[in-house]
This record gives sequence, structure tokens and C-alpha cells, in this order.
Amino acid sequence: MGGALHELAMSLANAVRASRECEPAARTGLCTPDVVSGCRTLLRLRDAELRALWPLALDALRLLRNLCAQVPAVQTRLLREGMLGEVAGLLVWARAQPDRLPGSECALAARLCVQVVGNSVVGNPTVAGWLWGAHFPGLLVALVADADASVQSCACMCLFNCIHADNERQRTLARCPEVVAALTLSADGVIGARRNIRAEPSGARASGAASDANSQCPRESELDFSWALASVDVLLRSSDLAAVALASLRAPAAAREPGEAPEAAAVRFLGVLDFLLGGDGAGKGACTLHTDSVAAIGEECAAALCAVEQWTAERYARAVAPGADLSEAEPLPFARAAVRLFGTLAMHDRAAMGGAARVHELVSKVGAVLTKLLMWAPPVLAKDARPRAAAPGGAALGLKSVLVRFLANVTFADPEAQRALRESEALNTVLSCCRDDDDNQQLREWALFAVRNACDNCAENQEVIRQIERVPRQVANEEELEAVGMEVKIDRLSGRVRVRSRVPDEGDGTGPGLVPGPAPAAQAAGANDEAPPLPSPGSRDELLDSPRAPDVEPARGEATLALVSVPHPPLPPAAGGVSVAGMQDAAPDQPPPRLRPARFVRSAMCAVFLAAAAHSLLRRGSGR
Repeated sequence: MGGALHELAMSLANAVRASRECEPAARTGLCTPDVVSGCRTLLRLRDAELRALWPLALDALRLLRNLCAQVPAVQTRLLREGMLGEVAGLLVWARAQPDRLPGSECALAARLCVQVVGNSVVGNPTVAGWLWGAHFPGLLVALVADADASVQSCACMCLFNCIHADNERQRTLARCPEVVAALTLSADGVIGARRNIRAEPSGARASGAASDANSQCPRESELDFSWALASVDVLLRSSDLAAVALASLRAPAAAREPGEAPEAAAVRFLGVLDFLLGGDGAGKGACTLHTDSVAAIGEECAAALCAVEQWTAERYARAVAPGADLSEAEPLPFARAAVRLFGTLAMHDRAAMGGAARVHELVSKVGAVLTKLLMWAPPVLAKDARPRAAAPGGAALGLKSVLVRFLANVTFADPEAQRALRESEALNTVLSCCRDDDDNQQLREWALFAVRNACDNCAENQEVIRQIERVPRQVANEEELEAVGMEVKIDRLSGRVRVRSRVPDEGDGTGPGLVPGPAPAAQAAGANDEAPPLPSPGSRDELLDSPRAPDVEPARGEATLALVSVPHPPLPPAAGGVSVAGMQDAAPDQPPPRLRPARFVRSAMCAVFLAAAAHSLLRRGSGR
């Protein structure tokens, strides 16, 4: 018995090797009735007492997988003789075993079974029809959502071959939220793996190529091509199936992962569509979204934006708080994903955007939400050192950049979008975003690009910005400034606004810069009781202190200095009883005069001259 089993195992191993290395045309001759019958017998070795023969069943599966690859005759023969039904039954049994662990025989059997079915369905409409009719949505949905990445990939390949040439099956799939959610989850895993590989240094791809039965990461081959992405692409290229699939995912009865937010699957689906349209530069950008789907998704996006616009600051804070319930943020994640999708579509497919008038209506709604966001979460820089709440996460992180990116792309060479931006008064909001924000990378760059596109060949938008750049014409609270003795001067050329103390008008007897009141008196007591002589006309002192000298006005709009003349103390009496008093102070009940800088200089020079004259009289009186 042992020798016969050993000989059978060696024969199977040689057959597997030969089927893998031979040409597809030669595989038809290897698929004899005896081979098919022997494989069927080995696949039925599932009982516990026969588990020692299980490796032979695995070799039989490898042989069937190799024989049916790219050979329609073998594929049809396996279907006709019931072998594919046997393989599907073994697949269901292997997935139900409690010992299906990574590297276990049951996990390997499940992989081999789905590979046999996948190779049989490629290029064979007959087998595809059998698989669709017998195992959709039950087994196919379970396989697409399987934890094993290899099983996921093969199941998506089977699903793609079933629907790619059949419009009725495509519509049936789009109306089945379980299948669309499973496809989207698998595609999202591929997208995440591609982004991680792109972000890692060179050489990191080979180190992360392996996968196991509990991993959501796809195999390395799916980093170049993914059957899950190809299946979603089929829906994307149809007339309205993308919108139908999105509506089915947002339905209240749609299936969800445990602990998942109600709209998480819809948000993930929009993210996959954005990737296929080339949203992050990694997608091919060769896909397009039909106008019917654009209009339908636009209506749902507009409704989500209207709901967010009705929020209060407290509601927004609860939605973006760390650790908050995922349902608190809805419908903000959906609105963000939809706006990002339309921003990508405006960049890659102008025809689809131009044909959907509903998208132009989104401009005003996006502008309104952006205005609210600037009030709820002002731009923050780490260098500002201002107290701030916890950094937003999830849908709030980078939300302003996503909204401004949409406005920048949709207004490019689109007069209708430029008009909508102007009439909604969102242009001012975009101008407010022309600054850096740590929570919204590239916000300033997208805002500058949006202003450029909004004003390109649009005189009306240019005039709006020109009106904003004009200088102010008046002060809103002029009465309050007058009450505190201040006034505002506006320089019409530079646009600068200067605040200064109010100066009384001329003609009140004090001259410019003086507070009304009695003028200070100057007395001199001497032998002749005469005042000191004034400087002669034409002298140098006249230029400094002459009453006819013009006032030196300060620079226009600058604040004036309020200076007070300090009186000189009287000189001590000299021999002979002659004394000279300096300039007297103003009356005690009157405020001291305020002098401009030029008049203060003249007063100081006059005081110096009087002091010198008094000193000369004192020396003359003392006989020196």
C-alpha cells in the first residue's frame, strides 16, 4: 500500500510539472478521462481517517489548475463532467473548517480551488454563465470578502469575467450592495498598498511581497494590476451604474462591516472612483464618469453639503473630536469624498463636467461650507504658538484644501463656474485661504491657483478683486474715535490708515497745535523796565524764531507729538536789587499748552535768548 501511494504521489508531481511547462495546446492531450476520474476520487478524501492522503488531493488540484489555463476545451470538459462542481463543493468545505489557519492544508486547499475556478472562467462564457447562475451572490460575495488576499484576487477575477461583457449582470451587481462593498474593500486595499509602496524607498517592495491567510494586503502582482479595480472600472464606464452602485451602498438596508459607520462603504467607493480617474497621480486617468452618473452623484453631494452648512460650531467640534463616534461626522466624510471626486473629474475630464450643470451649482455650496470652516477652524500655524484644540482627524484633516482644490479645477476655462463663484461671494472666501495652514497642506497654493483660474478671461471677477483692493473711504465708528479725541487719516495713494490725536482748527487765537487759552506772559524787571530786544530783521535768529517763519508741518497722516513747554526757574537776585524773572507759567486752572515740534524749538530758542539778555543786564547793573 505504501509503495503504491508513493508511486501515485510521484506520478502526480510529474504531471503537475509537465502541465505547468507545456504549451496550452498540449494540455488537451493530458486531460484524459482517467486523469479526470482520478482527480475526482482524490478530491473526495475529506474524512478524518483519510487525512494522511490529503497531500495527494492538493496535487490533484494543482494539476486541474494547470490543465484548464487558457484551454477552453479542457474548461468545458471539466464543467460537463462535473469536476468544477466538485471543486466548488471542496472550496465550501475547506472554508468552513475550524483549522483553516495560515499555512494549513485547508487554507491551501481553498486557494487552489478558487484558482481552478478562476482559470476555468477566463475566456469561456459557458463556464462564466454557470458560475454566475450557481454561485452569485452567495459564494462569490464570500470569496471577494475573504481574508486571504490570494482568494480575494482570484474571486475578483472570476467576477470580472462574469460581468465584463454582460450589461444585465453589471446592473445586477451594481444593485447588490454586498458585492459592491466587498469589491470596494478589496480595491481599497490594493490602493493603500500601492500608495505605501510609492511612499517607501526603493527596494521595499520586494520585502513586503508575501501575504498570508489573515492579511488584507494583496499580493505583489496586484500592485501592478488588480481584478478588483478592473471590476469597479466596469461599473465606472457604464452609463449610470456608478451612481446606481453608490445609491445601493447608501441605502439604509446596505450590509456593513461590524462597527463600521453607515456611509463608510459609500465613501470608500468614491475613493476608488477617484483613484481610477487619476486623483492622486497613481491611477491611469484613462477612465471617465458618464454624465448621468455625474449628475446623480452631484445631487447627493449637494444634499450632503447643505446638511454640513446647517451645522453649528459645537456640532463641528463634536464631529472632528478625537475618538468621536463615526456616525457623528456624517455626512461630512461623504461630502469630502464627493467633492474630491469632482475636483479630479474637472481636472481630467472637462467634457463630463461641462455636460453636468448640477456640478456648477456645487460651487456656491462648496463656497458656503468653506466660509463656515474658516470660522469654525481658522488657519493654524505651529509658529503662531496660539492655544488650539486637538488636531482634527479623519474627514476634517485637509478638508479646506479639498474644497479649494475643487474650486480651482472647476473654474478653469469655465465661464459658468466663474460666474457661480462670483455670484455666491465665494471669491472673497478663496482669497482668505491664501495663507499656510498646518492642518491643510497646500491650501495656499490651491487658493492662489483658484484665484488665477477664476479671473482668467473674466473681467467681472477681476473687477470684484479690484474693488477689494481699493482703499477704505470712511470710518465706521467715527463717533467713538471723536469721543476719545482721536481721528483717522486715510492715505488715498498708499491705502494706509493712520490714527492720531485730534488737532483743533486754526482761527481760535492759538494757532495750529495749541489748545485755546490765555497766552503765557513774559515780564522783565530792570532799571529801564524794558523787554529784551528782539533780533534784528534779516538776522540768523529770525529764521529760527521769527513770527513770519512758516510752520514746519509733520508728514502727512503721521501722529503729532503733544509737548509741553517747561518754564525756567527765576534767577537769584543780584547785588543792587535787580532781578530778572523767566517766562511765567500759564494760569493754574488752564491746561498747559501743547506745541508742535517746530514751535517748541522756536520757544526754546526764544527762552535761551531771553536768558542771555537777562544775564547781560545783571552784569551791567553790578558794574562788572
